[in-house]
Amino acid sequence: MATKVLPAEFEGRGKINVNVDGIEISSCFDSGNLDRVEPGQAQFEYNLWTAPDCVGTSHENGNRTWFHFNVKFPQGNINKRMRFHIRNMNKQSKLYQQRMVPMFRAVPGKANWERLREIVNWEVGEEGLILTFEYTVPTSHSHKVYFAFCYPFSYSDCQKKLCDLDQKYGLGKRTLYYHRELLCYSLDGRRIDLLTISSLKGIKESREPRLEGLFPDMDTPRTHSFRGKKAGFFMDM
Repeated sequence: MATKVLPAEFEGRGKINVNVDGIEISSCFDSGNLDRVEPGQAQFEYNLWTAPDCVGTSHENGNRTWFHFNVKFPQGNINKRMRFHIRNMNKQSKLYQQRMVPMFRAVPGKANWERLREIVNWEVGEEGLILTFEYTVPTSHSHKVYFAFCYPFSYSDCQKKLCDLDQKYGLGKRTLYYHRELLCYSLDGRRIDLLTISSLKGIKESREPRLEGLFPDMDTPRTHSFRGKKAGFFMDM
């Protein structure tokens, strides 16, 4: 499969790493998003701001809902109750009126994402919706805890899933027809993959044409053509 390095101008958007009260708060990872962190009025209280979608590019817009960050604790920092205020989210009050709560995952120890059990509050301020939630670090705490607006499925997660599908349904494993190819690159240099999934009925030796401006990976052949089949197209954003 073809690979491509992210252009320098797209690095660092929504990525910060700060140390407050001896606790490290970071969004420097795939799908992480924070723009600013400041200490609150009490110890272990933090004000956070999210970066807008496509920040720093010509495609920047006013969407400020997604947050994803982690908190790294020093050794011995246990039984602490932390409070976070995310201060500039889009005004999506109805989500929280219906008991929407952020997700968390503690590592090592808990591989799966869970919904916070602590009380979640919200109000509308000058910068947008202010979401407030708390998290109590347990005695047998993990080294790092991730928090997110909802279940994250990052670019890395997507690529890993596609590689798993390659191994399960790829070349020579003909229980069904599965073909993965690079359609193009996104504005920030990431793969946009095209999957063709079908039964083997009607498969032809010939392949689909390579369209101008698309399918830049010349080492991967186009998908096989099929005889007498209807096609459905699904896009995952």
